[in-house]
Amino acid sequence: MKINKKLNLVMGLDDGDGGTFHVYSVPIAREVFERYYLPLSRVFTEIMTLNLLVIGPTVAYNMLRDVAMDLAHGTVRPVCRMAWLMKFDA
Repeated sequence: MKINKKLNLVMGLDDGDGGTFHVYSVPIAREVFERYYLPLSRVFTEIMTLNLLVIGPTVAYNMLRDVAMDLAHGTVRPVCRMAWLMKFDA
């Protein structure tokens, strides 16, 4: 993974036929991060705590929606408790 001149994360992936394609990730604007830092950091914490590093955008979107709703209603779920319960749920 590299960072290009526009500060995008760039990852080269093999296409299976010997070629390579590149995936770009655009950084979040500072104004957006400053406004939404709490739900973004909660989602990041949940992803790291629950070891979900390979989740797709749909799952990340759903997590962000759920965390935002929890924060709006004052019902923030304890992340560590969720991770502990998931270990024994399997």
